[in-house]
Amino acid sequence: VGEYAISDSYFDGNDHPNSAIHSSNSTSLHISNCTFTNVINAFIDISAAATKYNTLITGCRFITGSGCNYAVFIDSDIYGARIESCVVDGNGANLINGFVSSSAATAVIGCSIVDVDDTGISLSGNGCMISGCYVYSASVGAYIGNAGPPVASGGLIQNCLFDGCDTGGYLLASNSSICSCSALGAISVGFAIAAGSSNCFIDSCVIGSTAALVPSRAGVTLVGTCCSIRNCGFYALDDAGTAKKVINISGDGNQIVGNYVYNCACTVGGIDVTGNRTQICNNLIQDINDDNIRLNAGSSGSIVSGNQLHASSFPAVIGIQVVGCDACLISNNRLNGFTNTSINVDNCDFTHVIGNHVSTGARAISVSTGTYPLIEGNYTYNCTDYGIYTSSARPSIVGNMVFSCPAADLIQIEVSTATDGIFTNNSLWQVAGTLGDANLDAAAVADAWAGWKPYEGIAQALVNHNLMNALQNV
Repeated sequence: VGEYAISDSYFDGNDHPNSAIHSSNSTSLHISNCTFTNVINAFIDISAAATKYNTLITGCRFITGSGCNYAVFIDSDIYGARIESCVVDGNGANLINGFVSSSAATAVIGCSIVDVDDTGISLSGNGCMISGCYVYSASVGAYIGNAGPPVASGGLIQNCLFDGCDTGGYLLASNSSICSCSALGAISVGFAIAAGSSNCFIDSCVIGSTAALVPSRAGVTLVGTCCSIRNCGFYALDDAGTAKKVINISGDGNQIVGNYVYNCACTVGGIDVTGNRTQICNNLIQDINDDNIRLNAGSSGSIVSGNQLHASSFPAVIGIQVVGCDACLISNNRLNGFTNTSINVDNCDFTHVIGNHVSTGARAISVSTGTYPLIEGNYTYNCTDYGIYTSSARPSIVGNMVFSCPAADLIQIEVSTATDGIFTNNSLWQVAGTLGDANLDAAAVADAWAGWKPYEGIAQALVNHNLMNALQNV
């Protein structure tokens, strides 16, 4: 017990096979400018029976030879420990872990860790920080959290570069964040937030390829609640047939906002969500080799709004796919270049598809089965099938403009199920083909429009004030 300083020393593990430095109950321990090699257990092992403070490890170098469990191991009750400007060389992955601490308020700053079997940096206390570090070839580059309960809180991973790690940054925590980090060549996923986490953020990060053009397999996996992925860039991800997703979300109340996704050959999903009340807003997505945005069953009350989706390298996919979830809002999105259905809503009740701009595609907007959809204020252009299609019960199709979307039967808006509903204030314009009533249905005037029977009043439908390019009002 006491205050100690150890500096400018060399420790050879052949002489000290268990621990080069072991400290128990020390206060104000400072280890600086030392070199460690060939230790079996831990180069530095620090523990305490009661809370101690002011542990500082700076400017040290750790080189493994025959295998080592830890470069530095700090047990609980060492409050406020700091590891700064250190270098760890796993020497061909002979090192199991780099820096491990279970104490609160631990900080690891400006360190470089190479070739680690398990975790480069692992901090499991509250209020911990990892900043300005480089980790190469680890199972997990940096981890903050614990299984709890309660999980760790108040952690921060920032300004770090993870190169060739299986997972770059990993949180199992609350009120924690990964900010301004890069994960390149991630074998499994760039960043992850684990189940049990809440109110966590991944902000202003990049997931892409290494300098040697080794692609990351996937971007972000989030299994938590009330978390946010925002302002991140995902570039040239390629799962190599391993069924990865660019962004994979499970949990309620999460956000995916303001991200850029480009040229990602992930074969089972772009932004893939299973979670109620999820927001997917203001993302720019160009070329994903599967559904660009997908809401799965269990995602009711979610919003997909203000996204721009463009397909050129992978056109034969669906832009926005919503399946089996109710009361969702799909609004103000712009989609271009898809040869499949651009917006597809299937088996959803009370879904609103409002104010979207869709150019090219097969069906621009398709709303199948379910009840009470509102399809309003959308602009669809230059599709090869219907501009708007629905087989849902009691739809409201209001104020849409469909321009040059000729299906084989020249129907621009198709309602395929006999049902009550509203069809009003739509504009339908056909560049080529039969004009007038054929834009609605070949038998619209003679008998009925897909079961609506507006002239006989049987279906209690409202069909009026629709403008077709023959300038005929119905």
